[in-house]
Amino acid sequence: MKFEDSYFEDEVREGFYVPSMVKRAWAAELEVLSEIDRICKKYDIPYFADWGSLLGAVRHGGFIPWDDDMDISMKRADYNRFMEVARVELPDGFGVYNYRENEDYWNFVTRVVGKRRICFEEEHLRRFHGFPYIVGVDIFLLDYVCRDEEREHQRVTICNYILAIADGMAEGKIAGVAAEEGIKKIENICGIEIDRSQSMNQLRVQLYDQVVKFFSMFTEEESDYLTRMMPDGINGNRKLRLPKRYYDDMLWMPFENIEIPVPIAYDEMLTRRYGNYMRIIKDAGGHDYPFFEAQRKKLQKVLDFDMPHFKFSKEYLNKKRIGKEHSLKNIAEEYQKNAALLVNKIGCKLDEINKGNVSELLQLLTDTQQYAIDFAGAVERCKGKETETVSGLEQYCENLYQVYMNISHGEAYKEGNNSLHVIINELKHMVSEINNKIDEEIMKRKEMVFMPFKALYWNAMKSVYETELQDERCDVFVIPTPYYYKEYDGELVNKQYEWDFFSEHVKITNYEDYDFALHSPETIVIQNPYDEWNEAISVSKEFYSANLKQYTDKLLYIPYFKVDEFSKDNYREYRNMQSYCTMPGVIYADQIIVQSENMKNLYIEKLVEFAGEETRSVWEKKILGIDTLSDCCTENEIEWDETKQDQTKSIHIPSEWKKIIYREDGTKKKVILFHVEACSLIQYKERFLEKLKAVLNLLQAHQENIALIWSVDEKTNQILHELGKRFVSEYEEVLCNYQKNTNGIFISDFLQEQQAVDISDA
Repeated sequence: MKFEDSYFEDEVREGFYVPSMVKRAWAAELEVLSEIDRICKKYDIPYFADWGSLLGAVRHGGFIPWDDDMDISMKRADYNRFMEVARVELPDGFGVYNYRENEDYWNFVTRVVGKRRICFEEEHLRRFHGFPYIVGVDIFLLDYVCRDEEREHQRVTICNYILAIADGMAEGKIAGVAAEEGIKKIENICGIEIDRSQSMNQLRVQLYDQVVKFFSMFTEEESDYLTRMMPDGINGNRKLRLPKRYYDDMLWMPFENIEIPVPIAYDEMLTRRYGNYMRIIKDAGGHDYPFFEAQRKKLQKVLDFDMPHFKFSKEYLNKKRIGKEHSLKNIAEEYQKNAALLVNKIGCKLDEINKGNVSELLQLLTDTQQYAIDFAGAVERCKGKETETVSGLEQYCENLYQVYMNISHGEAYKEGNNSLHVIINELKHMVSEINNKIDEEIMKRKEMVFMPFKALYWNAMKSVYETELQDERCDVFVIPTPYYYKEYDGELVNKQYEWDFFSEHVKITNYEDYDFALHSPETIVIQNPYDEWNEAISVSKEFYSANLKQYTDKLLYIPYFKVDEFSKDNYREYRNMQSYCTMPGVIYADQIIVQSENMKNLYIEKLVEFAGEETRSVWEKKILGIDTLSDCCTENEIEWDETKQDQTKSIHIPSEWKKIIYREDGTKKKVILFHVEACSLIQYKERFLEKLKAVLNLLQAHQENIALIWSVDEKTNQILHELGKRFVSEYEEVLCNYQKNTNGIFISDFLQEQQAVDISDA
């Protein structure tokens, strides 16, 4: 499967920080799903997204950000067909986990995996996007629930009994006479003979086989519902009995970079399971997070070396900037001292002119001029050509040249000629003036450098940038940091440099034109904390925080992202802090600005765990939590630009739509897109029409201020005709009334729907 390099970047979704390695796990799971999907399409075997994957498809268009597994479901008969062909069709290296084929896997959920072991082989890492751990897709089995409650109760009782005996014997809780009595009873119930000479695992498999026979004993004709028998069915969980009509058909929905099938009545299914399923609840889920953490720990135990990761050293806290001898301010300070001394020395040499000894004086003038030229070049590189310091130095050099020419041509020997002394006095005056300009333009000014690594994240530091621009004594530079994507083996590829993605209002300096040692800025602001310790990206080595620290008095780190507030008890959020908190940029920074006081406290706790309790006071001093800092953003947030009078002017709008969207005076109405899914027809039928009429009537009443776009998905017409002529007739009456009496737009074309999304306000 093809994934863009950017897909594997750490990302904030729904206010939740998703680390790069979790993104790689997602991609690996989708690789496994793609093989399942290929087989199912080849043999016409239906399957459906289920549980978290179903909710993720509907609500997020992909994985739930705080979830990391892939769930699908199949009806029992479809699953059996799948298993028959999967053994042949699955690629080499793939495997299937179930109780029949794996020791110590006593679960009625089947898992298809890309490999049965942790693997760092090149071919495997390329196929699974740098993810070495065991990864797969869970297949939940759906069985029919008997319409006859007494027979259903009898089945559940038998299944529970067989499982109790099988698991009790395997765990040593049932043995001897009790075990023999249990086996005999099962033989009588199932009409089979059980071989007592089998190993305990073989016996357990045989008993589980009998449970499966009872799971699948009822047919579709005997049932109105489907359920996952283990554990929901045998636990009597009626809430998770799902009407079989939910699975009469499927819709294909976007999921990350693919589409996956969901039950046609997904809305009713999710409502039945979760209530208001569109309400975000970041719960802990049903398994450890991330799922591969346990594998990583087991791997570390068997290795005789530490797996690569950023480690703390107390030396990092004491890292200082390198000597300032190469900085412009240091060079300027030295020049101020030496320039006056040199002019005085030139004056002293004047007495030797009449003696005819001028060679030393000429050399002194040459050296003084070259010194001024070199210094002017340094100033020009830092401050530009337009400074008064540079223009003063140019005039100073011209005067030095005139003195040189005057002396070399013998003008100074003429009796009564005091022009040389006049020029020398002028030089002294010029040096004094230049030194004053140096004070004003260099020594008394400060310099601040902002280093965004993506134009997308500029808003995170924009407010600080705009504040500093107001300081007339501060020279502000914006230097976007080039960055690279990483291959599975850590190789840096595909260099990115986004200098031309910024607003024209932001003056950009190319990183190749800025000498950090010479400029030696008082403050450098960074927003990438990772240096080389991120799984997906890396900035150029010269821009690692450890290196930048050497060139500034203050390294300021402002995170490029903002997450939803959480507490230390929120395990997943707190755990993921290790991906952005315990990173070099945080450790080396002299100051860190985070989004709130709460986040400050969380940073402190995480850093203390990382670096030791004795460092607590360091973090308490370094980190600022600013509750009013609202300029951080993620991909999912849009900063509205009030200067954009009409956002739709840059979007192509069909001429017939413009008549509805714009009033006669040219002003734009609010545009509302009202989308109807086929699942609503199945779930509500006649009530669907009532709801449809109510919504259209409500919006029609406000058509002076609202332009309505009503869209339906491609399956609606098909399902309408399946529901019968009367239903079709009523629906067409509603549609006809809308088109005749409402100043609105009706679409059923996907491309037009994309246009509608672009121009809609809601």
